[in-house]
Order: sequence, then structure tokens, then C-alpha cells
Amino acid sequence: MNFVNLKIEQEIATVTLNRPEKHNSFNSGMLKELKQIFTELAEDKQVRAAILTGAGEKSFCSGVDLNEMVAFSSMEQARDFALLLEDANMALLQFHKPLIAAMNGHAFGGGDGLASSADVRLLTPEAKIGFPAARLGAVLPMGCTLRLNAIIGSGHSREL
Repeated sequence: MNFVNLKIEQEIATVTLNRPEKHNSFNSGMLKELKQIFTELAEDKQVRAAILTGAGEKSFCSGVDLNEMVAFSSMEQARDFALLLEDANMALLQFHKPLIAAMNGHAFGGGDGLASSADVRLLTPEAKIGFPAARLGAVLPMGCTLRLNAIIGSGHSREL
């Protein structure tokens, strides 16, 4: 299954998170595909920019697929997943061409982290963003926190 769709038209790559039935939450497969796609696009001389968006109308990306996390049976599996997430984020950060996050719906947690890796974020008026796991005491990845503070300031970051 393609968890991420890629379409290239007129030197612009559109990368679409493709799990609308799960609010485009990312699982291991999606993270691997994101890393591969953005690594290849970075080297593709025919591509001058990229748009990252989500399939469907409700969600850009709701972050981690909690069903996959609950199924982890060891710390090694959790660590491997965290490394996949870091690798995917690094592929976006190392994409040295303009990257637009077209946030066509809600973005939570890791979805906001992905969006923070973009150069520009465009949200629909209905879109909501936030870090609900922070209310439960979960610690956000350092890179995501630093990028968010740089984008919206520490005061607004604390509100999220």
C-alpha cells in the first residue's frame, strides 16, 4: 500500500500523506516512504519545489498512529519507530528546495512537527493545530520544539 502519494507536475512535487481513514496519522510504512521520497526529490534536478499535504478534507496529519504504538512489544520497537520519525523529519529538513506544508485540515503532534520542517505553512480556516499529548505529560521531540518556537515564539508554543 502507498502510504504516501507523489505527483510531479511542472517542476513541482506534490507529496500527499495517504491515510485519510486514520486522519493521515503516520505509521512505520508512511515514515519510510516519506524519507525515501524526500531523499529522492532532493536529488531530482527536475523538481524545483514541493508541497506536502494530506489526503481527505479533515486532517493534514494527526501525528503518530497510536494503534501502532500500543502494539509495540519492546523498547527496541519504540526506539526504532522514534528513529524512523527522526529520519523522516531529517529528510524534510535536508530538502534544500522550497517546501510548502498545505495543511488542508487538522494537524496534531507529529503532524505539526512535519509541518514545522517546511519553509511555509498554509492552513485552511477550519484547521486546528496542537499537541494534545503534552497535556498528558508527554515530552515533544527537541527538534520539533525548537522549530516551533522559532516559527511562532515561545509564548504561543506554550499555549499549544
